[in-house]
Amino acid sequence: MNSAYIIRKIFRAFLTIWIVTSFVFLILRLSGDPTVSVLGLEASPEAVEAFHAKWGLDDPIHVQYLRFFANVFQGDMGVSILEGRSALTAVLSRLPATVSLMVISTILTFSVGIFFGVMASLYHNTHKDQIIMTVAASGFSIPTFVLGVVLVLIFSVNLGWLPSTGSATWKHYIMPVLTMTIVDAAVFARFTRSAMLEVLYQPYMKTALAKGMSWGQAVRRHAIPNAAIPVVTIMGFWIGALIAGAVIAESIFAWPGVGRLLVYSVKHRDYNVVQVIVMLISVSMVITNLIIDIIYGKLDPRVSIDRGAE
Repeated sequence: MNSAYIIRKIFRAFLTIWIVTSFVFLILRLSGDPTVSVLGLEASPEAVEAFHAKWGLDDPIHVQYLRFFANVFQGDMGVSILEGRSALTAVLSRLPATVSLMVISTILTFSVGIFFGVMASLYHNTHKDQIIMTVAASGFSIPTFVLGVVLVLIFSVNLGWLPSTGSATWKHYIMPVLTMTIVDAAVFARFTRSAMLEVLYQPYMKTALAKGMSWGQAVRRHAIPNAAIPVVTIMGFWIGALIAGAVIAESIFAWPGVGRLLVYSVKHRDYNVVQVIVMLISVSMVITNLIIDIIYGKLDPRVSIDRGAE
């Protein structure tokens, strides 16, 4: 991995974060200010003026923009208008709840999706294949928010088996995790099946069998590693879907995480909290895509991570 490649990647990472953060900054301020949410409709003009002066909202937007980034470079992410504490602290206090959901969902998505995708490919055009793909098609056809509501109606309202809100016990995890996992696992199952079918009948598989390998050994040593290459490429796009799923699940199940905080902060225009969350998401997606690039280069020797055309 040469230094020029690393420098380009770092530059693109900072550029991406700056563009996304700037866009959100402008959109938030053009959509209105948080005066009504904080002071109410009956606030006097004097109170509104004092509020604007306190939070710097009476300055021109370009002044607010430059001040925001100047503070960011000094490590000051601002104060939450609604909570009155550091915006970064407000976000980080919610982060463990979101991370726990995402980690469990990621493990289940990969395990279930890839396992059934491989199984469907190995039993291609059989009843097992048809059943797996029918279930997968049903899974990814359901919008995430609809799935969450349906789970609440079935397991909480009608059966009373699971709590619909909160995060106190392991039972509270079941429906949010299922909401985040089912659709994504279905997508991975179909994609993995397609990738496996592309490699199962390649010449190198026939060569491996001709050299005395069993079918199972050939699949493990050649088919699965080669099928993993296209699967890895979609993970960079999938991380965005994972984050969106977390926002939806936390909103439906009143989960005390960053996703629910984002929705609340956007609704009430808590600028600094929204900016911190957006920057956090941008950084996580940039790092994830960098890791995926490295993994892709390791899996496919033909794609050198040191290529000069990058």
